[in-house]
Formats: sequence, C-alpha cells, structure tokens
Amino acid sequence: MCLIDYYSEVVVGKGARTKKRDSRPSHRWVVPVNGLEIGAASGMLTLRAGSQKPGVLPARVVVPANLGEELLRGMEVSVRDAEEDYWKIIGPLVGSAPAPSDEDALAEHIHEWLLDQDWPQALRMVPYDQPPFLITHAGHVGLVIDPPYTPRPVLLIFDPLQLQRTRTKFVNAITHAYQTPPSAPWSMIESVTEVLRSLNCQPWPLKAPPLSPGHAETEMRQRRAEFLAREPFIRPEDNDLTPDAGAQGDPAESVTGCERCAFSVAIGGILCLCGHDWACHDGSPSLGEPCTHCQCQDMRAPSDP
Repeated sequence: MCLIDYYSEVVVGKGARTKKRDSRPSHRWVVPVNGLEIGAASGMLTLRAGSQKPGVLPARVVVPANLGEELLRGMEVSVRDAEEDYWKIIGPLVGSAPAPSDEDALAEHIHEWLLDQDWPQALRMVPYDQPPFLITHAGHVGLVIDPPYTPRPVLLIFDPLQLQRTRTKFVNAITHAYQTPPSAPWSMIESVTEVLRSLNCQPWPLKAPPLSPGHAETEMRQRRAEFLAREPFIRPEDNDLTPDAGAQGDPAESVTGCERCAFSVAIGGILCLCGHDWACHDGSPSLGEPCTHCQCQDMRAPSDP
C-alpha cells in the first residue's frame, strides 16, 4: 500500500510517522467511483463521483486549485503503485463476474468486490495523517477527504486506469480554477461551501456515454503494455504501514476542524511542522511550546532551527 499526504512534503509509501492526527472517523462514506465528473468553479477544482445507478447521489468534493494540483501529482505516483497489484487482480476479478459481457452487471460486481476489500482496516493502519491524502489498496487508488472540502468524510475509490484516462481533464480543470477568483476571497471555507452547494443542484447520473467494449479492451491492452514496458514501481520499505502503525494517541482537533488552520494550509501560510496555524491558538505560542490542537510538543516552522 502507498500513502500520499498533502499537508507536508509528498510522502511515497504508507507511514508518515511524524504525524499525530486522526483520519479514521467511523462514519466515513466509502464510494467506489464508476461515474466521475471533473470541473472548476470560483477558484476551486470540483469532483462529483460515485455510482451511475439512478437515484444514487454522488459524493461531492471541492478543493482550492493549489490543493487540486498537489492531489494530481499524488495521483500520478499512486497510479503507478496501484498498478503493481491491479494487473494481478483485474483479470480474475472480471472472469469471476456472473456476466462479464454485461457492462452494468460487471460494474456492480467490481463495486461489491471493492467494498469487500476492508478499506476501513487499511485506513486504520494510517498513522494519523490528516485528510486529504491518497492511499493505494487492492490495486486501486483511494482519495480520503473530509469537510470542509466535502459535506461528509468520504473515501473515493478509483480504478488506476480511470485516473490515467482522466488526467487531461484534471489538468484542464485545475488550469481553469487558477484563472477564476474565489467567490469569498476572505474565507476559503465559505468559498468551498458555496461551490459544494451549487454542485448539489446539478443532475446525476452523468449523461456521458461509457467506453464501448471494443474501446475499453483496446485501452486495457495499451495500458497493460505500457505497464510491462516500464521499470517496476519500488516503494520504500520504511514507509510501509504495519497493523500497529496507527495505534498511537488520538489528536485533540484536526486542521480541517479549524477554519484558520484550514485556510493557512490552502494558501501556503506559515504553519507549525504539525500543520496547525500558530495564530489560532490561545495566547502567543513560542518555539518549543506544545500545539493546542494536537500532540505536537515542539511548535516550530520548517525554517526554524
């Protein structure tokens, strides 16, 4: 498995053990992504993702353009990591479907299989990394993200080929997001909330036609050939998580639970190494004092000695 975290340097592999922040709410919504809409509005990258079944509403995600750019970089690494298992899994998985030639039945079969892969257990192995982050598991890529960037904590599960196929759409949407001002520049959270609200008014499921069976088979062959032609992706061993990696003390409050901290993260403001903004703490914290939001015992900026 592989973890990419966004509130510090990008970390390849599961195990940023300097973090002490919780990412495991028991009510997290797990959503295998069959339909995916990528867009931009008011300085934000927008996603709607989920089932294409009528009456099943999608998950909604809205992040500032700069965070969307970081997510895209992480997706590119995560796709390579996930493919190491994906090509071992996908053939037998498709072959075990009751009706492999029936597109809807196959999608439902994969959907149920993904839900059976114990993603909550994979997340329990993450040592308190604050969402958003990407995790690879069962040959797929998971995006773990919490409010304010989504109405409820959610885990979106992507097929790695799906992310490869939609990369250009991500790039175009992020470029457009950089070119449009936020609706509420004085408050990142208010801007995100307004865009989330507007997404709720859009129709679902998507009208876009799916890949034809012939097109899908051609793409699979091409991606498989590209995978076999490149060097295997090697994840650093010391970044692999073990079942006890997350068994540490829980934090008091997350970055996204505090508007000032979340805004500072979004604009690249001055933060403690633990990811929280000093200005939101009571009093005037100094170097070496503990963070009031988490278990960081030594507040200091990355540039401090």
